[in-house]
Amino acid sequence: MTPEVVLHTHLLADPSVAGIVGTRIYPKELPQTATLPALSYHVVFARGTYSYTGPSTLVRARVQMDAWANTYAQAVSLTEAVRRALVPFSNETVQGAFCTSTFDVPEPVPNVHHRAADYLVCFNQPITQEE
Repeated sequence: MTPEVVLHTHLLADPSVAGIVGTRIYPKELPQTATLPALSYHVVFARGTYSYTGPSTLVRARVQMDAWANTYAQAVSLTEAVRRALVPFSNETVQGAFCTSTFDVPEPVPNVHHRAADYLVCFNQPITQEE
């Protein structure tokens, strides 16, 4: 499973996050017809790491989680629920996630509040040989 799928599945299974958004968690961007509150996410960048012997299987990625809501309080609650779900999370794919920043994003749409959080996510990815 890709790290994005693992994170998506984990957030859907978290009772606090699911209690706010249900199944409204979207990769890349929020659909125009989405019901709020909702969550979208995207990988801003991913970079492999190296050891003294060459490339390792550890990849560091910056993942942005975007909380969308009808009220500012809802956007803050969703952002916090996501943080509580991700910060202690690890499994065979994801070694850990760390929130590095949280910020408000001004929206030109009335009654839509957008709060974003950046996460550093470390995950294992098998090394493949390029032909």
